[in-house]
Amino acid sequence: MSIHTRWLDEDRQIILTTFEAPWTLDDFYRMVNEIESLVMRIDGTFHLVLDFTHTRSLPPSFLTALRSADVKHKENLGMVVVVGASSFVRAIGVMGERIGVRSVQHVRFVDSIDDAVELLSTAES
Repeated sequence: MSIHTRWLDEDRQIILTTFEAPWTLDDFYRMVNEIESLVMRIDGTFHLVLDFTHTRSLPPSFLTALRSADVKHKENLGMVVVVGASSFVRAIGVMGERIGVRSVQHVRFVDSIDDAVELLSTAES
């Protein structure tokens, strides 16, 4: 699998998912299930940091997959921060927001994981 997911912080509030090309929709669905199993064990808000630094494109039908996977996210999803997104990935994020994909309604784009952590810490204070 070319998508890796783990907790970024010891408080278990930030999940880091790293996408490495090439990856498939099957990898994406496994990632969604992995995130779901992580957040089932916590109370309170969690945030997602999606690192696209090592991938520039998305698999065919990704927007459909994003929409169908959206129902699996818990109600306590906070901010989604996308790191290193290409203009194509950013455009898909905007399209997802327009069609009502809940998980991208609070999406922000940054250049580095450090920027993502700083953004999240600023947003919570």
